[in-house]
Amino acid sequence: MHKLRAWFILITFLTVGCQGIESEELFEEDVRGQTLTFDISSGFFTLFVKDSSNDYLTFHSFQNIDSDYEVELYAISLTEDTKIFHPDFNTPQKYTDLPEDLIYHGDTMGISFKEEFTWVMQNKNSDYSDLYSFNPAYTAEEIHIQPMTLEDVKNLHAPNDANVSITVFHEDFQLSNAENELRSELNALRESREIHLSARDYYITARPFHSNYSRIEELDFSSFPTYLIVTKDGEMKTTGETEEVIQLLREFSKKKQD
Repeated sequence: MHKLRAWFILITFLTVGCQGIESEELFEEDVRGQTLTFDISSGFFTLFVKDSSNDYLTFHSFQNIDSDYEVELYAISLTEDTKIFHPDFNTPQKYTDLPEDLIYHGDTMGISFKEEFTWVMQNKNSDYSDLYSFNPAYTAEEIHIQPMTLEDVKNLHAPNDANVSITVFHEDFQLSNAENELRSELNALRESREIHLSARDYYITARPFHSNYSRIEELDFSSFPTYLIVTKDGEMKTTGETEEVIQLLREFSKKKQD
């Protein structure tokens, strides 16, 4: 995940009057990781780099971790001088000027610090107060946020120790009962032994839709609710049909029996 002193050429277009001026800025990042937050308006956030299991963050990270679990986390402080480069803007922004919903959990970013940086892996437990406490603190000088990719979505929604991850996306924050109805239907199928899966074989979660996903042309989020399905084998698809989700789990059940 992190690359020691990786060099990137950032091409920034500035417009003066009617004439465009192209300038190059050399950016030297100290670390590359992912945000462990949905909001940086407070001027602070936690950066995830890697852990004992993966070099990427998932929505199911920090679950079922053991006493040997280690993770690389940093407490990032922002100031009025911190320059934030985001694909939605042509010029660097201050964190106080960013829309509150611009940053998304798992956003990949490269950061340069004002202080000398040292990589540190720490032993942590599943208590969230422990995860967010006593992490090495640094002041961000520049932050370069990368646009979400198809691989980012696959990693972020990976099922980890389950077989299938099912995320039910809702428009804005208007949550529906789609995920509860899906759980109920699957429970009924398990009880009638029409599918032979345990509740540990799949995750079902609900999330409000974020504009980051609109960048992914291979996935369809044109209606809601939309089910995003990611399997342990790396297959990924979206559907608006509950029956299609159930059919996929039927197929997993059949494979499990074979």
